[in-house]
This record gives sequence, structure tokens and C-alpha cells, in this order.
Amino acid sequence: MAEMVKVVLGNRTAKLVRPYPYEVFSEHLKFRVDGADYMPKVKSGEWDGYIKMLKFDSMGAGLFLAMREKLAKAAECQFVVQDIRRQPEMKHSGVVSDRTYQTECVEKMVQAKTGGLILNATGTGKTYIAGMYFSRLVKTGVFLVDELTLLKQAQIELSRVMGEDVGQVGKGVFDPKRITVATVQTMHLHKKDPRFLPWARNLESIIIDEVHLAMNRRNFETVSSIRPPVVFGLTATLELRKARVALQSYNLCGPVLFDYPLERGVQEGYLSPGMAVFVDFENDFEKQGGRWRFFNKGASAKEYTTAIAENQQRNALICSLIREAVRREKFVIVLVERIKHIQLLHDALMDVPHRVVCGLKKVEDRLNSRKLFEEGKIKLIIANRVFKKGIDIKKVNVILDAAAMRNKNDAVQKYGRGIRMCEGKAGLIYIDIYDKTPAGAKQRHRFETSAESRRAALKSRGIVSGRANAGMDPQRIFDRAELELKKLIDALPKKENAA
Repeated sequence: MAEMVKVVLGNRTAKLVRPYPYEVFSEHLKFRVDGADYMPKVKSGEWDGYIKMLKFDSMGAGLFLAMREKLAKAAECQFVVQDIRRQPEMKHSGVVSDRTYQTECVEKMVQAKTGGLILNATGTGKTYIAGMYFSRLVKTGVFLVDELTLLKQAQIELSRVMGEDVGQVGKGVFDPKRITVATVQTMHLHKKDPRFLPWARNLESIIIDEVHLAMNRRNFETVSSIRPPVVFGLTATLELRKARVALQSYNLCGPVLFDYPLERGVQEGYLSPGMAVFVDFENDFEKQGGRWRFFNKGASAKEYTTAIAENQQRNALICSLIREAVRREKFVIVLVERIKHIQLLHDALMDVPHRVVCGLKKVEDRLNSRKLFEEGKIKLIIANRVFKKGIDIKKVNVILDAAAMRNKNDAVQKYGRGIRMCEGKAGLIYIDIYDKTPAGAKQRHRFETSAESRRAALKSRGIVSGRANAGMDPQRIFDRAELELKKLIDALPKKENAA
């Protein structure tokens, strides 16, 4: 007969009643910290490098709900759950949508007692879904962002969706309303502020935007100090196969409530079709003044600067592709990592009207650049990592990723920024500079393995990709890309193709 394990399930915490198979549960509720082997305490044997999610007989309520079946199977036990959760008071109706998937998603959110993860592809209206949910919420809620540009953008969008004033907590402003947009930095900074606490403690719901970027102590402490009944996490990408990501996101929000993948969005006509082109570039960074040390794992920042940001041949290739895209009347966004790289491309493209979007620019300047781009007054934006965080630019139909980063989530997020629907937009051409190891080298350098990681990430999402060579004429590269994109568009069902 299976062992019976009693659990007292609250909104934020699941409390296990002894006795229970602690060792078995703990083994499935822990993850090893990245780079643990290099940490002094791990080297000395003081710590095994694992973060354990089961502490003092408790775990997050969302983590228990997500892992319940797996734990029961592993320990050959059954859970007897005393559910003491309180569901926020909700209205029977609110803002409606003509998109079936948005209605389905909101209904699941309304029924949730703990919260959960909303995995909707970029461009499918995650902020609109938040507005629909908040219109059903009777009391107070907050939409949590981690960047000032997103604060103002979300405040405007939520106010438009719900037809009511939306408050702001951030950028030196403390003006909460029934529904408020706040930065996590401000929430964390003031979590013990007497003026802040009465409002925060009465929050019924938190929706965390871009939750894949929220896996850090600041967010955990903020949610823990407020302890609202439900917490939702919105994202287009989340690597739930990684224990570190899965356990922390479940613990913060809860299990996956709804999933609307990119492929379905394209098929149903809510997202633009697109294709990726990987342009092979032999990155012989020794010719740029570097040394082959960067073959070793974990190349230094200086080596990245030499091989990527300041690589003259590579930047010349980027500029040639940009010029061809602009010549074809495309709306282009170029993505790099370093401010120095932005400056070099900016200087090289002074003859092409463009704007720069980065953390050094004021929020107002970034919003103005977006406005000029959407109005068609400029056709080129050079940006860095701030572009990944929910910036809504519909008109873009060419993205050139020159950052050479490894993160799979980043690749999908960047691609997703270009597939929002827009009048007159046929689809997206996504160009990635694929840095190859020089012929004759003993092993592949990390920039090639990073490029392969990005290509695999896009392929896993059903994104068609092609290859081109840096030595090809840019005109030929775009001719081939446009031909392949047309084939994809023609293959779509007629209804979606007409959308």
C-alpha cells in the first residue's frame, strides 16, 4: 500500500506533514548552481553547490502543484492535500477578445488559486491578456516589469485595454491605483517602506512580465515579502528542461497554465511568417590582432571585443547587409551586445538615417526612436539588449543579429520581436552572423558553437533557416531569402495568408 503524505496547501506555500520521504523529495527539488565547481566553498567541501527548494518541510505552492505527480511516482506515495487557498474575487465578465486563445488563457487565469506560467509567443498580446485578466479582478493588482521603457509602454497599453487609469510605481513616482505598473527595482527597494507596505500587502495578484528574466533573488524576495494569493509569469520562452529554470519558475509562479507556441500563431494568422538566414563568416580573429587563446572555454571580455565588436571585416559584412536591406526599403533592426559595437556601427553608417537604442539613452529617446520607426521616418535602429525586453515594434521586417551570444532563449526572443503583424508587412527575414572557426584549426571556437546553439534553438521552434556565405553579394543573399519567405507565405492556409 502506497505511503500517504499529508500536505497543507496555501496560496504561496505547501507544508509537508512528517513523516514523509524527505530524501526522495529533496533529490527532485534541488538544482546545482552554474559554475559551482569554481566556488571556494564548493572547492573546500563546505557546500555541495546545490540549491534546495524543500526547506523546513515547506516548498512553494506552485512548485508542489507542478511537481506533485513526479514526486508521488518517485516516492511511490499518495498525497492527501488540505487545500486552504483563497481565490481572488473575480467578476463574471470583463474585457473581451475576438482571439479564442486569449479568452481561453484568461479563463484559466481566473480559475487559478496559486497562479502559473503563461507561455505565449512574442506578439500574441501578453499585455492585452493581462488587461483582460485585470478587468475581471475586483480588487488590486500589479503588472511587474524590469525596465523603465517597458513601464511606460505597459501603462499606456493596459490603460487602453481596460479603459481606466493605471497607476505607476517607479522612476521616482509612487502613484498606485487599482491596477498599477511597477518596476521590480522599485518594489524591491521599498519592500519595507511604511508608505509602500499597506498598498503592497493588499495586492491580490501580481503578473510578472518577461518572467524568464526574473529568475533572481530580487524578484523572489519581492514576491515573498508581498505574498499575494496569485502570481503569474508571462514569457515567450522558458527552458523548462533545465532544472534550475523549471524549479525556480514553478516556485515563483506555479505550473504552466497556458501555452500558445509561435508555430500556432503563424498558422492561425496572428503572427507574421518568417525565416532565418545564417551568414557564414570565417572569424579569424588572429588577423584582427588577437591570439588563438579564445579557443579555450570561457573567452575573456577582451577577446569578445576583438573577435566580435571591433572586428573590421565582420562589421564591414554587417554594414553591407544593412545597406542592401535599406536599399530595398526594408525596416531594419540590428542587434549587438556592447555599447562600443553600437558606436562603431553608428559611425560607419552615418550616411544612412538611423537611431540608436541602448541603456545609455533616456527612456523618452528610446520611445521616440520607436515612434519614428513605426511612422516610417527612419528605417534603421541599432540596438543592444534592451530590445529583448518586450519593446513592441511592429513594422520591422529585417532583424540582423550580430551579437554572437550563446543563449537559446535570447535567439528565440529576438526572432519573436520581428513577427508582429503590421499592415503591408509580408513577413520577417532574420539574419544571424554565423562565426565559423578558420580552416585548419584544431577545435571549434566558442563563437561557432554559440552560433550553432542559436540555429538549433530557432530550428526547435519550427523556424525555417537557410545558409549563405559572407563572400556572397548581399543582393543575392536577400534575393534568396525573399524567395524562400514567399514560398513559406504561399504554403500557409488561405485564411491565415490573407490576414
